[in-house]
Amino acid sequence: MSRSRAVGVVMGVLLGAAAAAWAQGTSGTVPWETLSGRIHRVQGRTWRWAFDVRLTPGAVQVRVPVRLVPAQGVTRPEMDRVLPEWESGIEEVWSEKWGVRLADGAVLPVVVDVAFRGRRYLHEVIVERAGGGVDQLHWHLADSPEVLAHEVGHMLGLYDEYRRGAVGPGSPVHDPDSVMASGGGTGAVRRRHLARVLAWFEERTGLRAELVPLGEEGDALAQTVPPGRDEPSSRQRGEP
Repeated sequence: MSRSRAVGVVMGVLLGAAAAAWAQGTSGTVPWETLSGRIHRVQGRTWRWAFDVRLTPGAVQVRVPVRLVPAQGVTRPEMDRVLPEWESGIEEVWSEKWGVRLADGAVLPVVVDVAFRGRRYLHEVIVERAGGGVDQLHWHLADSPEVLAHEVGHMLGLYDEYRRGAVGPGSPVHDPDSVMASGGGTGAVRRRHLARVLAWFEERTGLRAELVPLGEEGDALAQTVPPGRDEPSSRQRGEP
């Protein structure tokens, strides 16, 4: 992980009565689970989304394991040079921008980890040298982390938020600053983008909670637009 977990540890120590009541008789944690689903025929496009999530005493942790496959002509050393920047840059966009706040005021940061190394993966991406558009399945060596953070958003189950994109049905969102805007916008992660994570937390703990912005960017991050309709997810329990 490229970001410090210190804030999560501190916030975890501050858990109050609501969390303590839930944790009584338990470890106060929820092990890794995989949430997944498919979004069908949106602007002619279909994609699978999937990510891991768990609860620790200090944070709600989200993990997106991705296998990167070099296309013909792309060497492993070239891949190794871009991976650290991609990983840290994508996590910089997504991680610790929002926290789950309980009724007693305790806040657990939502920590997002993009894992490019490891034997287990939920997504496979072909990395090409250049040419063609970037999407959830095809990246290029010169792509910026900000652009790829948008594609990770699709892996989290999010729609595009720009005109002529794969927008949500019914009430599409058009937000030029959102990470789901064309090119990743200004990289703003909105409350609606982590709605699945919050729903998972409330279901697994039985606690009512809300997402609140963290850090100096809180005022900007707090801007919200009602989300469109999503499909229900499937869940696989157990350690990934």
